[in-house]
Amino acid sequence: MARVPDQSTVLHSRAVGGPLAPTIQRPLASQRAVTVPQAIRLSSPVAPEPASPSFTAALPYNAARMLPLLVALLSYLLGSLVTGVLYSRARGADIRGRDLPGGSGTYRQFGRSAAMLVTAGDILKGMLAVLLARALTPELTWLATLAVVLGHCYPVFFRFRGGSGIAPFMGALLVAAPLALLGTLAVALALIPLYRATLQPRLKLNAVPFATAVAMPLALLLGLRYGGLSDVLAGGAAMALRAVHLLAVPVGPESQA
Repeated sequence: MARVPDQSTVLHSRAVGGPLAPTIQRPLASQRAVTVPQAIRLSSPVAPEPASPSFTAALPYNAARMLPLLVALLSYLLGSLVTGVLYSRARGADIRGRDLPGGSGTYRQFGRSAAMLVTAGDILKGMLAVLLARALTPELTWLATLAVVLGHCYPVFFRFRGGSGIAPFMGALLVAAPLALLGTLAVALALIPLYRATLQPRLKLNAVPFATAVAMPLALLLGLRYGGLSDVLAGGAAMALRAVHLLAVPVGPESQA
């Protein structure tokens, strides 16, 4: 039977720190008292780091107002570098005397490899124009799209006689509205054989511009749904202007495509 210590034994053990002395529990590190400076530091909200200013915000007011003009001018000059004209002249003859200086015209005059090279160059300049606009004025990519397509159709370097604007328009949409581009391409590629077999002998317009114009409503819907509507409208307006011009004044034997 366990022996219960009497009161005198307990008092003596507490005095000398014996086994019956009360246990002193030290506070954990998380429970220790917080000093006043620490409390102030902990209770103060952490200020977020300031966002780095955009390129436009860092410019003086007058310079920022000039950015849209700069984007339009540089995009137009990029568009005016018509790859088909440059390539044909490097081969010793200007393609515009026989055909349009786009990918399809180059294919008819110089073959598949030349057409791929010309198309890639025209697509690239459309992409560069929109990327430039995104870097300087992100809300004005439509202006770059409009200017680069107009530059290709009416190039300042080649007496304002250019192509139909399809390839640079594709390049611009590849950056600004890729889903709208894919939908338009799918419908246009399906329409081209049908158009060549039926309406082309009467309209005497290249199959590619016609199919692109017919597919534009789908591009508008996709641009409205997934973004890039303003770019589709701007580039489509420039191409429509060029298409009307080509209907009124045909260029070479492009109707044979």
